Amino acid sequence: MKPAYIVVDTAIHDHEAYEAYKAKVVPIVQSYGGEYLIRGGEMIIDQEELWTPTRMVLIKFPSVERAQSFLDSEEYAPVKAVRLGASKATAVIVEGTSRSGHEHDLCPRPRGHRANQQRPEPRRSGCAAQPI
Repeated sequence: MKPAYIVVDTAIHDHEAYEAYKAKVVPIVQSYGGEYLIRGGEMIIDQEELWTPTRMVLIKFPSVERAQSFLDSEEYAPVKAVRLGASKATAVIVEGTSRSGHEHDLCPRPRGHRANQQRPEPRRSGCAAQPI
């Protein structure tokens, strides 16, 4: 199963209400298997041709389904209303890659080795699915 990420860019206009939102949302995120990876913090903007980010949030979930279930949940609805009243945002769910980093089974993979055998030489596959 591939993980999923909710990526949010937020412009906060009611900081007090947004602080209340932050306190309430964490346990709900966790109940859906979510984990905050980024919550604000300093940004270094390398390129901004499409948009100028304001405040980034990144939440990892076990799957797209769990991320969507969180966003659609009855528990989150009243808390989301607080966020919507305190900020403007763009939020997207993005499917992550498999644990191996390969999206398909067409890329050659290094073969394993058995104990007491010489390790095989690393192979470079030239696969287009290699991480950047």
